[in-house]
Amino acid sequence: MRYPRQQPDVLPPEGDTRQLAAAPRPHPSAPAPLGPDGPPRLRGVLQPDPRLVFVGINPSTYSADHGHHFARPGNAFWRLMREAGMIPPDWGPQQDGRLPELAMGVTNVVERATGSARAITPAEAATGGKRLLAEMEACRARAVCFVGATAYRWATGRQPVGWGRQPLPYAGADCFVMPSTSGRANRWQHQRREVMQELRRYLADSS
Repeated sequence: MRYPRQQPDVLPPEGDTRQLAAAPRPHPSAPAPLGPDGPPRLRGVLQPDPRLVFVGINPSTYSADHGHHFARPGNAFWRLMREAGMIPPDWGPQQDGRLPELAMGVTNVVERATGSARAITPAEAATGGKRLLAEMEACRARAVCFVGATAYRWATGRQPVGWGRQPLPYAGADCFVMPSTSGRANRWQHQRREVMQELRRYLADSS
């Protein structure tokens, strides 16, 4: 499962090599307050020892406003999960807080919500990466799947080696990368399904 190097799946330029940083913060999904308390944020849904954690780039303002991950109607994340048989057929964004029941979790490299990932500064990406690394080390995930090549670049400072399982672990976990599930990345529909099926097989083999 490979992809052309010169066709990134998300809007930030392919040459981005921003690095990350972190402070563990496993707690339920909830948008942070608006106004004087700061910009809208969406925190991760994590519990100790998950079998698989999905890591997005940063939440959309739509997702933060609704308090659920990958909530925009045009985002394919939950549909792909249902098609792969990884969640019940009636689950969607509103059930993201129940992912720990299936030993899964979801978070983002950067918690701040924006209309586009291009609004995230290099400093924010670096800080978010450090927080993510500490978060993943604290929860001891068995596997991590970055949803979008940009998420992986921000977290590791390197390009993914194609789609699917990567040769190097991340925070001690087996590492996977899939194309962004945004509606703006629908040219990667086949590759997204392939990686989700690979994850389903991985979970079945490691159970």
